[in-house]
Amino acid sequence: MLNFIKFIKKIKILKDRKSRQNFYAFLICVVISAFIWTLIKTSKGYVKTVNYPITYINIPKDKILINKLDTVCSVSVRFNNISFFTKRKPIIVDLENLKLNKKRDIYEAFILTSRIIKKKSKQLYPSAHILSVSPDTLIFRYEDVVYKEVPVKLNISASFEKQYQLYDSIKYNPKNIILKGSKSELDKISSLETEKKDFYNLTKNQNFYIPILNPYKDGNLKIFPDKIKVFIPVEKYTEASITLPLNKINISEDYDIKIFPDKVNITYLIALKDYKKVSPDMFIASVNCSKIDKLNNKNLKVEISDYPDFVRITKIKPDKVEYIILK
Repeated sequence: MLNFIKFIKKIKILKDRKSRQNFYAFLICVVISAFIWTLIKTSKGYVKTVNYPITYINIPKDKILINKLDTVCSVSVRFNNISFFTKRKPIIVDLENLKLNKKRDIYEAFILTSRIIKKKSKQLYPSAHILSVSPDTLIFRYEDVVYKEVPVKLNISASFEKQYQLYDSIKYNPKNIILKGSKSELDKISSLETEKKDFYNLTKNQNFYIPILNPYKDGNLKIFPDKIKVFIPVEKYTEASITLPLNKINISEDYDIKIFPDKVNITYLIALKDYKKVSPDMFIASVNCSKIDKLNNKNLKVEISDYPDFVRITKIKPDKVEYIILK
């Protein structure tokens, strides 16, 4: 019985050895097949599409490109050296000696991309074969550089705390700017606005720079300067009043008039810093007698013909006066 068990074990060992031998033989066959397949494929070469960036140099300074240029070139190539794909240096396109053909106000030129790619591939990868290039042609359209001066429009709003107001007008500099671009772009522009800016509850002066909006951000329009300096003067105001005699102007030679009342009270706002500058002789209040209606004898409107430019009149009392005609 013991001898029979030993015999069975020997048979199993022999079978395991045979299985391993068969596995190793199979593995060797797979490796050889893969190697042969690789040799066959390699002999035919690899085919793949590669994207190369395009860099443009020496663009004419007196011209402006008005069309969008291609920035990537797709190349379909068959090669034997995998390094063709790993060295993707930019394609340099030199425009310095580009021949331009003028049609009205536009200059046109073109370059065959395929020639650039084939020349590059022959220098770096002699075994490579270019199948296709896209785009096959680079097209350039230029216009002459044009300059134009236009006014700036502020796009600013401001609100103030109680008793505070804008003192004089908002100042900004420069009021005009210079534009550089193509004639087709500049012909559409008569002025440019600043960016929108809002101020709330101001109590002091504001001094700042604000950018000018470029309507052709993705185009060739250049703005000089591209921002302006703005000053918003803010002052604290108070209310004051003054009583003035009423003057009669444009009185007819045929008659005289008597007005009731013959004085008027003016209420105005003034900045605290200017309060002591005001005097009664800076104001002139009057009624225009040429507006008397003899058939409809009623009243005359009070007019303030002179007053300081740093005050703001808020009320005239009375704003109309009665009169009687004296013959």
